[in-house]
Amino acid sequence: MSRMGDYIIAGEEAGDLWYDEEKNVYELTRDVPVPEMIKRRKPLGDLPLKDMRPGESFVVPCEDEDDLRRRIATVRARVQRVKPNFPNWVFSVVREGLDVRVFRVR
Repeated sequence: MSRMGDYIIAGEEAGDLWYDEEKNVYELTRDVPVPEMIKRRKPLGDLPLKDMRPGESFVVPCEDEDDLRRRIATVRARVQRVKPNFPNWVFSVVREGLDVRVFRVR
């Protein structure tokens, strides 16, 4: 018995797990069309976070409110991924009308 899966293996042996491997819970379908809002999404691309100096900013353009909400979340996630490499850098992601502006504060 491996140490990593002890609790899972013990649960299987006791019959305590709800998941049945023989029964697939998800059904794959091909006849559902992809919604237009998903089709028209454009990738964000590379952000110049590593090239920024304190006081600089850039704008991420958005098409509408839904795009704005999604891009704010995406940009904030990208900033969080950069921070471990540059712990003293401070960024600010703000809404600017229907766009997102990213500042490097320090």
